[in-house]
Amino acid sequence: MSVGLLAKNTCEIISGGYAGEWHGADGGYENWTTVNDSGSVVSTYYYHDSVGGTNWWSSRVEVTLTDEWSLVRVNADNSIVIRTQTVLNSIVRKKGEGTPSGYKFVVRVKQQASDVNWLIGPLIQDIGDYPSVMFQGPFVIGSQEFTIPPDGGESSRGTIYYRNNTEGHDSDTPPSEFIDEFWMGIRFRNTLPAKLPAPTVTNITQFPDICERTVTTTITATMSGLPAGANTLEMYLGRDSEYRDAIRYTATSTNNTFVFSGLEMKPSAKYYYKIRLVPNKYISDWTEGSIQTINVIKPNVVAPAFSSADCAKLTTNQRVLEWPNW
Repeated sequence: MSVGLLAKNTCEIISGGYAGEWHGADGGYENWTTVNDSGSVVSTYYYHDSVGGTNWWSSRVEVTLTDEWSLVRVNADNSIVIRTQTVLNSIVRKKGEGTPSGYKFVVRVKQQASDVNWLIGPLIQDIGDYPSVMFQGPFVIGSQEFTIPPDGGESSRGTIYYRNNTEGHDSDTPPSEFIDEFWMGIRFRNTLPAKLPAPTVTNITQFPDICERTVTTTITATMSGLPAGANTLEMYLGRDSEYRDAIRYTATSTNNTFVFSGLEMKPSAKYYYKIRLVPNKYISDWTEGSIQTINVIKPNVVAPAFSSADCAKLTTNQRVLEWPNW
């Protein structure tokens, strides 16, 4: 089962390298692919060590990893927490282009760039020493957690930090022309929509209509910090708290304010409402509440028939002619 998770194997140059350096990932998920909440993938990540900064005089280094992952939770804001476990299977140097030789490179591996200790290395090898195995595992790099934001957010790095420097420059601080830094391993993308806070009901007004014996109600709600495209709320309103008889209304934003007006209700009755953002690229939680409508009293005098226009004047507190001058 997938909760909206995509995965891709990536070999990302953080710093260093040379212009046009061949690097990437083979096998596994070479493009963004929908994956289940848990799984595993074996992939090979490659780059080139070069003499003179050209692919045509270089040897290829291949790093093979096994990445396992499992879903930890989906947070209230729709961010996804994933736990990974990574195993380094091998590091192998293969022939690339030309016959490069005479330069030695030093490889080290750890889980995160900020970690103090290296897990693998130093592994020292001449650029021309191919084909050869620089490291043979399996070696468990360890587990870690990634929190991936919604709406296309991605994990910020791969599952291992890989450093490759020219011999004699071990103590240099990157970025440096003598040091290549990489993220390698699986990365994730979260396709769940962004979840915004629930709307806030800020005002409810009721107006009696003594002619129709109804209550006309207006409900006002607000949402702050709305992104572009998130401009419509929907409301379900009914007499049943389970909303089985509810009527759906919508309201469009004006300066982050939404007004549901002209809601005709019975007097002295209880209504239930729930309001949220209309789901599209973004979603929100529901805001729920209830309204007890006011009583509308029948006139206690007998009066002859009069026009609806005069009745409207009575409803709106406008003066009409006194009886018997109607």
